[in-house]
Amino acid sequence: MLIKTLRLENFRQFKGVTQINFSCDAERNVTVILGDNTFGKTTLLQAFNWCLYGEANFDNDKDLLNSELAVRMKNGERETVSVEISLLHNGTEYIVTRTQRYTCGGGKVRGEAVPTVAVSRKCDDGQTKSIDSERKMSELINSWLPKELSTYFFFDTERISTVSQRRDIANAVKNFLGLSALENTLRHLGDRSLKSTVIGRIYGSMDSDGDADAQKALNAAQSACEKREAIAKQLEDCKDQIARYEERKSEVEKILRENQSTTDLQKEIDKLERKIADEKKYLFDATESFFRDFNADAMKFFLQPLLDNADNILAKLNIADKGVRNVT
Repeated sequence: MLIKTLRLENFRQFKGVTQINFSCDAERNVTVILGDNTFGKTTLLQAFNWCLYGEANFDNDKDLLNSELAVRMKNGERETVSVEISLLHNGTEYIVTRTQRYTCGGGKVRGEAVPTVAVSRKCDDGQTKSIDSERKMSELINSWLPKELSTYFFFDTERISTVSQRRDIANAVKNFLGLSALENTLRHLGDRSLKSTVIGRIYGSMDSDGDADAQKALNAAQSACEKREAIAKQLEDCKDQIARYEERKSEVEKILRENQSTTDLQKEIDKLERKIADEKKYLFDATESFFRDFNADAMKFFLQPLLDNADNILAKLNIADKGVRNVT
């Protein structure tokens, strides 16, 4: 059951029409209502109980009509108190409305004997269909939330002492969860030790003590059940592990996406480091070649500047090939 709206009209402190819209968002699905004492928080909770089950538990004044309106009413005037709840249950939207009329006569304001309740649901075609039978309305409301459990869901903390005295909670929970039918079925099937029960008659019809084949079949069935349970447990464990791995995979992919730029920089660094290594090797080889050539012919190394200088000088001289000067 998912409550959508709560609409109040002249209900206790809430004069006129007041509507509260509850959050139905899948993520942000909590609605918080704050207010000082006597401002109507407990009244809101009791409005749910009154609308759904026709009961409201107030310590002092039992009248539901807004006191300010009641004081101003004159003889012959009428006022209406109503609470409307809109909710979703199993994909269907329902609207529950409970109404109480008040009439002023002889200077006193009195409510009608029995309030009226109406339940309707919205169909797929957008039309609204009313539920006429009071029994069906009661069964439908209790299928949403059993009356016995309403105190625990609409818990106002002002009557906390009565919670520990409740004895109907266990049966209400069983009915709400559909466990009563299962419990009745198990009780009907009974125990194998009682021959009058269904299970007892089945085992009684099997001569397991004198029939080796029957005993063997029973043992095989029990073994198969144990294996099935073990396999089912393994499947659950595998599902959990797959879920964890998927979660870890998503985390790693996120980290990789966030660190893509770091990866590109690292590749560039590796490329530059390889170039530096190549240049160092080239420098080392050149140095080795230089020392090898120097050791092989050091004289040429030292004579080379002198030969270059002599060559430059001879190039500047104008010498004709006439023999040696002053020598005939």
